Amino acid sequence: MMWMACVAAILHAGEWDALKDDARLYATAPVRWEAQDWGLLAAAVGGSLLLVPLADQPVRGWMREHQDPTVSRVADVVRQAGNGWWTVPMIGGLWGTGWVLDSPREQRVAREATEALLFSTVVSQGIKYAAGRRRPAGTNDDPWLWNDTRDGTFGNSFPSGHSQAAWSVLTVIGLEYKDVPGIAPLAFATAGACAVSRVYDNRHWTSDVVAGSLLGFASGWAVVKWNRARQVEATPQGVTLHMAF
Repeated sequence: MMWMACVAAILHAGEWDALKDDARLYATAPVRWEAQDWGLLAAAVGGSLLLVPLADQPVRGWMREHQDPTVSRVADVVRQAGNGWWTVPMIGGLWGTGWVLDSPREQRVAREATEALLFSTVVSQGIKYAAGRRRPAGTNDDPWLWNDTRDGTFGNSFPSGHSQAAWSVLTVIGLEYKDVPGIAPLAFATAGACAVSRVYDNRHWTSDVVAGSLLGFASGWAVVKWNRARQVEATPQGVTLHMAF
């Protein structure tokens, strides 16, 4: 229902063509990748998986040993940055503000945030059910339970959906409002804190949140890049393309 409302707002704003273009660019991005792009993907995947033997158990153990009521209350707050019940209304509020104030910027940011969240969620969910990794709670501290269906259920720990959602939306906001003092640091710090909270809450392994964060950041960055490249300004001499990256 929340997704339908968000997409409906985009369509009402006349952004359907941009949404289709960005969906096509996202789906076909690997076709246009060069060697350095594949290298970045390999580094992201390899780095995330390398954390399984190096960090998953030690970090989980440290987090479990350092539980604190104050930290737990903070984690309860920052966790909401990756919760759809928080992100979608926030995006809707951005679009509504842009509509009321007749501000194309806020409407564009709302659409970009929706796109980044939607695209990264599709990829994240696909990986989750392909990997089938068990969440740390109830695994007896075993980070190697992948595609394990012994009890008739399927794991969905890798990657972290909260981390992916927070980073996709807040990356868009951080990049689009980097000219506003404090917005970018706050956005990225909140996304990072949300990711850490998932390990603190024993809901994800460290490798889960790193993979989800990288996916979310890459999705938000790509959507903003495409939209900035698309911005054109009609001038008496013709059309000028403004490249922001």
